[in-house]
Amino acid sequence: MSLALVLFALHVAAAPAPALSASERRYLDARAAANARFADADTESPDEGDRARAELAAQLRTIVGPVRLAGIEGPGEPAYEGFWGVGSQEMADGLSFKWRGSNLFVTTPALFARTAVTTQPIDDQTVDEILVSRTVIVDAAYTTFTAVPVRHGPSTLLARASVGLVAQDIGPWPPKTLVVHVERGGRVYVVGTDLSPGLEQVAACKAKWDPRMREAAFARYRRCVGAVLPTRPSFAAVIRRAQAIVDALQADDPPGLAAERRPEAK
Repeated sequence: MSLALVLFALHVAAAPAPALSASERRYLDARAAANARFADADTESPDEGDRARAELAAQLRTIVGPVRLAGIEGPGEPAYEGFWGVGSQEMADGLSFKWRGSNLFVTTPALFARTAVTTQPIDDQTVDEILVSRTVIVDAAYTTFTAVPVRHGPSTLLARASVGLVAQDIGPWPPKTLVVHVERGGRVYVVGTDLSPGLEQVAACKAKWDPRMREAAFARYRRCVGAVLPTRPSFAAVIRRAQAIVDALQADDPPGLAAERRPEAK
């Protein structure tokens, strides 16, 4: 993982989590109650389960939204599909959208930080990579290869990007997914999009692959590709794509109500 992403991961781990608002606490309490009530799928009637999910979705839309992005599809759906995933280690609390051919996850800093501080590294996956998998990547792991430099304006607290590989296995495969993370206006945005065309193979790095030592070989391959790709002419297109996403998030979605949120009375 690049130095920039290492420093960000350390910052997330060390920084105190933002305080939850009263509405966020009510949502989390309601979600926990629904999880307990419907822990056994056999006890969940379709009507009761649908009503509970609709109530939680409405709370999330009030807390997170409205999200006014040009090209966004729908009001956003909770990032989980059922009570087995609500608040579990599989998904984060927030809304998922389709946006300009990309997957977009939107939440609040407090809800995102709560997910971050309760996430533990597993195997070779860092907290940062797991958070990507819990927001915009489904049913596969995300492995970072290198950071992508992006700029942001003064109203934006954070903007960063990386390219990585989404796969259920490991192998000598170049990264083909761009992930952009922006925090502004009281919201956290995570965008995951496929690179088309994908980044080219680096022959010298592929030569480092040894199927007899898969984990070590993949680590060498990833470090090699991560170091070489930023020097390739094709990486300029990746930088432009990442910057265009950051610019769109800054230009199209004014802070609105989310920026005006204040701690609510208990």
